[in-house]
Amino acid sequence: MVLKQIPTQEDLMRLYWELSQMGAPCIGEKKKWAYHLPPPRHSKEELVSLACEMVRYDPRLLSILIIYLIEHWQELNPLHLRKACFQIKTPQVVGVLKEFILEYSQGLELKYFLEYVVKGLRPVSPQLFFIGLFSIGSHKHELMAQRSLKQYLKWGFLGRERPLVNLVSKQAVGTYDFQTRKKIIFNILHAQKSFSLKEYLGALDHTISRQQALYDLKHFRNLKLTGHGRGAKWKLVA
Repeated sequence: MVLKQIPTQEDLMRLYWELSQMGAPCIGEKKKWAYHLPPPRHSKEELVSLACEMVRYDPRLLSILIIYLIEHWQELNPLHLRKACFQIKTPQVVGVLKEFILEYSQGLELKYFLEYVVKGLRPVSPQLFFIGLFSIGSHKHELMAQRSLKQYLKWGFLGRERPLVNLVSKQAVGTYDFQTRKKIIFNILHAQKSFSLKEYLGALDHTISRQQALYDLKHFRNLKLTGHGRGAKWKLVA
């Protein structure tokens, strides 16, 4: 199902309602909208494809879609979903969903399902994943270009929002690749002469483990640890 216009609040509320009828973690309301679902045997796949278009205008939909796919993917026909998603403007959105889901889930059948749906897709030309959240050239736009999560970057998008995969525990997923982490270390050093492991993890929004953070710092050129215990700091040495 192809997006007909930039979604209004009424469109999003209706989409939430439709998704809730399929078991997605949302509520919404049955508002009037311009979309007509096909017969029931194809409607789920068409609705997911429409949600994949609207998600670029509503970050809340990202977690909703990911949790729905984790919990209900077996109710979808992969061929019908693939056909529906290949009709939308940026089917690479499904690729982004796949990356986040597979960071959380180790299920092989789910992996094969998602890989089939996106088979043959190439990344988009570089662009923001979420549309209209802030103006081009703003500080947030610059920050996005420097610190996008690898799940977005793999498919050509820029994005920092970490979706939830569990509403009870509030567990979020999404990590920075090593090149982005190196840039973050450079930025920290540009602002201050030395920093702690805790400060580095904080700059990464705790998206990697303490062990991985230590590995990064130990293998960063000319970066050395000085001091001991809580007072230990990392700084550049000649």
